[in-house]
Amino acid sequence: MSSTKEVRVRFAPSPTGELHVGNIRTALFDWAYARHTGGKFVFRIEDTDTERVTDEYIQAALGTLRWLGLDWDEGPEVGGPYGPYLQSQRLDIYAKYAQQFLDDGFAYHCYCSAEELEAVREAQRAARGELGELVVGFVSSAVYGKVPLIFAKMRERYPDISLILQDLTTEEQIEALKSYRLDVGLVRPPLIAAEPLVTQVIWREPLMVALPETHPLAGQKEIAIEALAHESFLQVPRHAGPGFYDQFIRICAEAGFSPNVAQVARTVSTIVNLIAGGIGVSIVPASLQNLRRTGVVYRPLKAPVPTTDLAVMWRPDDESPALNSFLEIILQMAEIDDIHAGDGIDGNDM
Repeated sequence: MSSTKEVRVRFAPSPTGELHVGNIRTALFDWAYARHTGGKFVFRIEDTDTERVTDEYIQAALGTLRWLGLDWDEGPEVGGPYGPYLQSQRLDIYAKYAQQFLDDGFAYHCYCSAEELEAVREAQRAARGELGELVVGFVSSAVYGKVPLIFAKMRERYPDISLILQDLTTEEQIEALKSYRLDVGLVRPPLIAAEPLVTQVIWREPLMVALPETHPLAGQKEIAIEALAHESFLQVPRHAGPGFYDQFIRICAEAGFSPNVAQVARTVSTIVNLIAGGIGVSIVPASLQNLRRTGVVYRPLKAPVPTTDLAVMWRPDDESPALNSFLEIILQMAEIDDIHAGDGIDGNDM
């Protein structure tokens, strides 16, 4: 059924600067639809932002529409039955209806100060997880993978949530979470004594061998674990990450040997630098290839290739909206990359 009502379309920019592509697209579609239906193209200026709107920008908006060849049926310079067409000239009209709402009991006066209103707005934003502070722990090896992308996405989407980043071992993060000194952690399972913390695997990657570029095995495309039986290993100490260290020992044991751990270092960057000095070799996450160091090469392990996980960990009783926003971004990125976002872990599984 067709309508006999006249079509009225409105283009109402707020000229706080030059019209942008989105404004022009809207104006073109409105004008074309009005001309196609024989309706009215109404041009109204939203100039109530007195701090940013200027006469220069208003004239620029009028000039842009003329340059595009768009004429308006109602609006500045041409008038019309529903003027005025500058919002700042309609304040008396709005005041009349505001008073009517007050008289009829549909509105009430607010006597809050600007500071009080801003405090309410900030509380509302905090409740939506858009404002606040989050203390985030991470193992040093995580920064060579996609963890920096998590931080970047968080700052992009929630710029008013302050991220306090702490480089901590898995064990240090478990203790900090339990003592409420940390809000969320990025750790390497398997985990020991992590109850009652909640963990969720977000990334899984293969393990590789990092070795000096002059090493006899450096020329191989793949290296069997068994070929490393007589090597000196550099690893992160067990107390810094017992789960990962025990996994390394188990991998070697399954290959038929007990590894000679000649040197331990707290960070993977230190390990890589020592490898460059010819001190030994190391089993590391594949993402560590992003740590480029002259004198060091990375080689895949032969199948079956062992893997290592990165998990996010938090307290089950933490209902912070900021934490929920952080977890939402992490799980979204895990889904995008088709990584094991559904592999939950708790301390009893280790």
